[in-house]
Amino acid sequence: MKKRWIVLLGLLLMIVCVYAKGIRVKPFPADLDKATAMILQSGNTGTRITITDPEEIQNVRDMMEKRFYLTQRISPRGGWTYRIIFEAENEEILLDVTVGEGTFKHDDVIYFPGDHKLWDYMQTYDDVFNQTAR
Repeated sequence: MKKRWIVLLGLLLMIVCVYAKGIRVKPFPADLDKATAMILQSGNTGTRITITDPEEIQNVRDMMEKRFYLTQRISPRGGWTYRIIFEAENEEILLDVTVGEGTFKHDDVIYFPGDHKLWDYMQTYDDVFNQTAR
């Protein structure tokens, strides 16, 4: 019985701490069904790479959509390592996110996916980003 109270008290304390920091759990707010192109950009070199392969676009969408995230609203900041822009066929921007290690940011909200898949994916293009910048 005492063990149950300790567990419940610990859980309650964790919930209070999460809400005190403004962290929330919510789904990602983008609908990328119309995405026909994805522009990857390096924050270090400014180099852009356009991806139009539907399978690769879907792979990145799967890393982001239909998941729930811990989120936290932040004040606007400058600087980023990677950026992904999803465009529709008419070049309308559907989504513009910046990617950090273990996070990505959209509209001054940081999303914590709980893994580094998106970061790892972007790093696979580092050689191309650096070579193109020369």
